[in-house]
Amino acid sequence: MKKLILTSLIVFALCLGMVFLAEAKVLSMGNTTVEDKYNVMIPVTGEWIDGVGLIHTIWSTTIDGKGFTHIKCHTNAKFSGLGWVLTKCGYALTGVTYEGKVIVNSQKKVKSSPSEPGFHFTSTIITMLKGSDGSSFKLHTTLHIKTEKDGTINTFMDDTKIMTD
Repeated sequence: MKKLILTSLIVFALCLGMVFLAEAKVLSMGNTTVEDKYNVMIPVTGEWIDGVGLIHTIWSTTIDGKGFTHIKCHTNAKFSGLGWVLTKCGYALTGVTYEGKVIVNSQKKVKSSPSEPGFHFTSTIITMLKGSDGSSFKLHTTLHIKTEKDGTINTFMDDTKIMTD
């Protein structure tokens, strides 16, 4: 999941870079899929999942006639893997196989750069896991990155929900 969030932030930075190199009213778009390995922990149980899957990202950047930049990114990762727990003797497979999906939707309308006051980026993150034993886990949260007038950069999460079966 850390890799997914990092990948999403890198894609966002690339989108932002394309914005400031582009001329007014130019649209930039991208679409990419990469295979990756995942290590995800289920916070409720402490069980880890080693998985393999695909990360698919679509992004677009538009600069309107008023000088506003519109950035949208959508990342969808699907993976499957085996569950394991840490024991005194090392690790032990739990025998549970998992199917997972992580969805990240990000958007921003900005008049200034991320280092200037007024920049506010919002990203909604949804993680869903289903186990072969019938268990399920869902996490929903919203990440905010905001630059204040004094130059302080604040990050916070809200609307966080954890649901399990």
